[in-house]
Amino acid sequence: MPAVGDTYSVRDGETITIRLLQPDLLEVEAVWQAAEGRPPRHHHPTQDERFEMLEGELTFELGREERVVRAGEKIEIPRRTVHRAWNAGAGVARARWRIAPAQRTAEMFAALDGGLNPLRGARILLRFRDEFRLTLR
Repeated sequence: MPAVGDTYSVRDGETITIRLLQPDLLEVEAVWQAAEGRPPRHHHPTQDERFEMLEGELTFELGREERVVRAGEKIEIPRRTVHRAWNAGAGVARARWRIAPAQRTAEMFAALDGGLNPLRGARILLRFRDEFRLTLR
């Protein structure tokens, strides 16, 4: 079971450390190394997200719009909003990331730890469909 202080590698160059874990709120500190490539577009059916940039910058794609969020800035992503975020900058990006309600998102981060293969990825998508859904558009 995930606990405060646990750190997970959820994608190449992206780590997440749990800072607060309550039923109504999950707060993590996330670090993104400068990387090529973008994560898949997705949405959260019943959760809202809030990112507060602490260092560097992230590029957020919200629908068809891109927005760069820099240190000291915040962005809110309402539930069901198709989005993705990545570090297109030259340095490290670090953010406080809040997910409400928490649901089983910390468990999902633990399941993603260490990488994916297609079968494992499909199982995770099915298991955590209430928290995370891939989107083609």
